[in-house]
Amino acid sequence: MSLALKALKKSPWVFHVNTGACNNCDIEVLDALTPRFDVERFGIVLVGSIRHADVLLISGPVTRNVLPRLKRLYDQAPRPIKVIVIGACGCRCGIFRDGYNIVGPVDKHIPRRRVHPGLPAETGDDHRRRREGTEHALNADRQRTEREAMEKEALKKRIGDRFGDSVRIEERSPDRVYVWAENDIWTDLAGFVFNDLDCRFDTGVAVDDRDGVEVMFFFPVDAEHYYLTVKTFARKPKPELESISNLIPGAKWIEREMWEMYEVFFRHHPDLRPLLRADTRPDDFYPARRETKESLECTRVRDDGKERADEIAGRPLKGKNP
Repeated sequence: MSLALKALKKSPWVFHVNTGACNNCDIEVLDALTPRFDVERFGIVLVGSIRHADVLLISGPVTRNVLPRLKRLYDQAPRPIKVIVIGACGCRCGIFRDGYNIVGPVDKHIPRRRVHPGLPAETGDDHRRRREGTEHALNADRQRTEREAMEKEALKKRIGDRFGDSVRIEERSPDRVYVWAENDIWTDLAGFVFNDLDCRFDTGVAVDDRDGVEVMFFFPVDAEHYYLTVKTFARKPKPELESISNLIPGAKWIEREMWEMYEVFFRHHPDLRPLLRADTRPDDFYPARRETKESLECTRVRDDGKERADEIAGRPLKGKNP
């Protein structure tokens, strides 16, 4: 090992760049700098310039707009520079894989040293989630999954045999299998996918569909390179589902966000309280609900003509100073 690399082991300076992440991983990076965890006591410092950095820390899939800037940052970095990618999205694009503006994971464009997939976990949770982000666990999980290599058809058959007509299975693309479930078997299906089929939990989203809220959770099947999406529908006016956080602890924060944004009440959630809401916001205000958005005034008059084209291109509007 060279003298430069030996020096980096003791006090690496880190430059963090978000190439298109949802900010979940970025918040955890900042959390590590707070007095509670205090990584600076080990000499690790977050710097504001890539020219001062020993480590380039990247979160998120690479978007088309960010790609030239990422390459420029890598070229400007002093050598030796270590590239570390955190989060499922930076490693394999995650749920953004099919996005029109995504040009691939980080290692497709610049060489990386280490990868830490998965979503950030709550400190103190079960051992499986604490070790999920380590490279050792990644290799162990991959070897186990490859030994049991489950083809899509076998997976769909196992789900169909277990739940019968209570689920509807669809394959809309080579990379995704959708399983729609009734509310009463929702938690059983999620637990079966996570524990029996040993699929890794990634994240979840909700979509307001006027009559109710469609809730989706994503489970990657890493060895086969596709996603299993579990879906259900919570009907209005009071959308309500059973919480899966007792089976999958990583869903706690996502369910809290769905409650705050869409008013989806998750029964038996251990701590169902707002995650992002300011103290001054009304308790009955749910910003992502369709009824809420339609009741708000549009802040900008829509213009699809030349003025809109100038606005997109960043040119000053006619009669206004740049």
